[in-house]
Amino acid sequence: MGEYPPHRQDLIRMDDNLSDEVKLLRTTLEEVASRLADLEKRIGQQSLTPDIPPEPAKPAEESIVVSQVQPQTLAKKQSLEAKIGLYWLNRLGIGLLVLGTVFLILYSFQYFGAFAKIATGYIVGALMLASGNWLSEKGNKWVGSNLMGGGWALTYFTTYAMYYFDSVRIIHNPIVDLTLLAAVSAAIVGHSLKRQSENLGLLAVILGFITVATSTADAFTALSLTFLLGAMSWLVVKTGWSRLYFYGVACAYGIYIFRLADSFQATLSANEAFWARSAVLAIYWLTFNALSLTLSEEKTTSRKHLVSAVLINNLAFTGWMMENMESTYADWRYVLLFVAGLISGAWAYLCRTRNLLTTSRVQMLSALTLATESISIKLHGDWISMLWAMEVPILVSIGLKQNFRSFRWFAALMSLAVVIHFISADLDSQQIMNIGPWDIPWTQLVGYFIVFCLTVAGCYYKMPAFYVYQGRLEHKYTHYVYFALASMIAWGLPFDANSKTLLAIAWAYQGLAALILGCWLQSKFLRIIAALLYVWAFFAEIGTCDRNRWWVSLLTVCAFFVAGYIYRTVRQASRLHSFYTVAAVLLSTVLLAIHIDKPFVSLTWALEGLSLLTIGFKLNDKPLRLSALAVFGVLLFKLLFFDMAKAEFVYRVLSFIAAGIIILMGNFAYWQFTGKQDSQEGS
Repeated sequence: MGEYPPHRQDLIRMDDNLSDEVKLLRTTLEEVASRLADLEKRIGQQSLTPDIPPEPAKPAEESIVVSQVQPQTLAKKQSLEAKIGLYWLNRLGIGLLVLGTVFLILYSFQYFGAFAKIATGYIVGALMLASGNWLSEKGNKWVGSNLMGGGWALTYFTTYAMYYFDSVRIIHNPIVDLTLLAAVSAAIVGHSLKRQSENLGLLAVILGFITVATSTADAFTALSLTFLLGAMSWLVVKTGWSRLYFYGVACAYGIYIFRLADSFQATLSANEAFWARSAVLAIYWLTFNALSLTLSEEKTTSRKHLVSAVLINNLAFTGWMMENMESTYADWRYVLLFVAGLISGAWAYLCRTRNLLTTSRVQMLSALTLATESISIKLHGDWISMLWAMEVPILVSIGLKQNFRSFRWFAALMSLAVVIHFISADLDSQQIMNIGPWDIPWTQLVGYFIVFCLTVAGCYYKMPAFYVYQGRLEHKYTHYVYFALASMIAWGLPFDANSKTLLAIAWAYQGLAALILGCWLQSKFLRIIAALLYVWAFFAEIGTCDRNRWWVSLLTVCAFFVAGYIYRTVRQASRLHSFYTVAAVLLSTVLLAIHIDKPFVSLTWALEGLSLLTIGFKLNDKPLRLSALAVFGVLLFKLLFFDMAKAEFVYRVLSFIAAGIIILMGNFAYWQFTGKQDSQEGS
């Protein structure tokens, strides 16, 4: 055979190289497989590379998918009727059965002795346990676990009744009965952990609480409830069952409110009842707060249970402790709230270290609320609004700098509380504060202090350094809330002043402050508020300028001129510069007409027009120059139609001559200004 062409020879060489690489790869794979087999033999495990099962037929796969999805879909679509019929009727029936047996044990029969009653309780409890176990083995774990929980609750109560109730007392030593109760509690915990059934532990603990609470509360009852509390705590710590934690908190405080508090009051002296109630509440509060640290927020339901239970725990403890101290230690309630606030702050820190962020926020909000309320109780009276207002910017500052969202939420709620308290309590105050030589109404002092604090809080949200810590909605709207509340109070404060003639100057300088702040923070919202305040100030000045002192009107006019200058220098593209300038000129013209003697009004208007024209040329400010021309027009109208007819001869002559000279000076200024512009354009 002859030689192949060059391109054919290249293909043959590439094929040979590829064959060599495939052989090398096959050899490497065989070595790896041999090593894996040797490793599997050493560790005694099955093959690490199991055989791939054959692909199932498509119809079978579809049937599997349907069988897996359909129960979930049905579970999600369960109606309220199904939930009540399937779950709550079961719990209700078991609860009624347990309570019925309890009442049977406590009822006095003529031929039914203590041993027979106790035996009845244990027999019914054992039957419920056996029935629940049988149903669980048959596949109905829900009903079975609930039955077993009810059986344990009845067993616990029967053991409790053997010593506590005279009609069924067969044990006369409380230590023996408490030992038996501890053993039953341990059995409840062990059985629940063995079956990993939250329903079993939940129903056993809850029904145990309820049945024991049917008796009159004393020290033995409190110890019996403590065993159940310990059982619940152990289950929560071991399993992290958030539902058990939530219902345990709710049930414990419910039993205290509806049963234990009144029982302590009826059976103990006033001082003993106070300390007994306080001890129960303190044990509940500290225990449930400690248990919250053992749970997780990874699941939505767990987080809801945890947060709800923490709220119930804090609110119930503080509310009933305050009620408990009302008649005995009322003067020390602020100490309780302050200490509880400090402890809640410590719980918040511990929750944060365990990544329980939502719970940490709830605890911190509780801490801030308790501390604020304690200080308010101690400093009761007119200082509450100032105290709360001072807290707002401090909390906002800490919340933004340390990224504590709970601080910022609490500050927002505090701002609303401050406004409501000021309107309801401080607005009608007639108190006068003596500060140096000035007598300042208390309402004005507190009101402007609140305005200042709310404004500072809003400014924090507009600082770019804190944008990174804010959510989108928080960054967009929160500063509006603070500025709106501050503006509302500031707008209403002048109405409370002794003289209504101060409305104009108050609104004008409020508007000036809002304008300066709006330009600094680049806040359009504040600039709109400033414009509204200036509009109110303008009409208020027009309506009261004939009664105002000349310096009050002059300061109001100056505020308008300053606003126009700010818009000219800072907001150069804005047309509001013309609005402020024209309003200032109009007010100054009216002011001169009212506060200057009639014969000299024309002369002062002429000087006003010349001054405006000069400043307008100096600053190259067209609205000022046009306003000056408008003043000259008003002056001409007055000269022709008023001074010509009514003014005395001497004043008429002086007015015309002076006005003519001043207007010629203005004309000369125009020629000078036009010449400069022409020379600049020519160059």
